[in-house]
Amino acid sequence: ASVQAATPLARDGEVFLTVSYATGAVLLRLKKGEAEEVWSGDKSLSSQYTTPVRVGEHLYGTDGRSDYGNGQMRCVEWKTGAVKWAEKNFGVASVIAVDGGILALTEKGELVRFDASPDGYKERARATILGDKQRAAPALADGRLFARDGKQLVCVSLK
Repeated sequence: ASVQAATPLARDGEVFLTVSYATGAVLLRLKKGEAEEVWSGDKSLSSQYTTPVRVGEHLYGTDGRSDYGNGQMRCVEWKTGAVKWAEKNFGVASVIAVDGGILALTEKGELVRFDASPDGYKERARATILGDKQRAAPALADGRLFARDGKQLVCVSLK
């Protein structure tokens, strides 16, 4: 098994890459055509296929594998790779940063809203909006969240 589907995140001359399968993540600093490793490893944020988001100086995303059922939502410090917190049994989820918080759409079809804070996981709301086995990333436009699974497309007003 091997999936390398997470989109690289770039900011201020640095690039973050993540993959699962005992590979892990790396933060690179780009200078004069060279890439210098800032940190790397499989202990911070190893995303099987979803792309984390950066809010301030922290990354939010899922670590672990869907097929192993060990997905955790994590907050990781951008500069060091240090895990600030991990919410176990969260599952694998696609994430969107919005209004100082995070929206996560889990593979089980649950839409979860939590604070984007390195101080700990604080859930604000949770609702099932789709069926099980959803993997498509949601889209947010004009206060509406569009999400789909293998059978349906939904639009949820967040206003």
